[in-house]
Amino acid sequence: MQADGKLVIAGYTDNGSIREFALVRHNADGKLDVTFGTGGKVTSAIGPSNDGASALAVQPDGKLVVAGSTYNGGNYDIA
Repeated sequence: MQADGKLVIAGYTDNGSIREFALVRHNADGKLDVTFGTGGKVTSAIGPSNDGASALAVQPDGKLVVAGSTYNGGNYDIA
């Protein structure tokens, strides 16, 4: 949860060919915060194949730090 009461959720989304990191942010009232990313959502392809966010932290300055894994074709790496 951010200092302003907004909730950020991290995970993954499937774009039809690979999974990518995904973040969504909701306002304190539970509605999607459409000012975040594109319509309240941010996706990022980290590696050439399947990625997934599994940890999220909010720094004191409000910036988000996301961690997870990416598949490099042979095994999973920290991302």
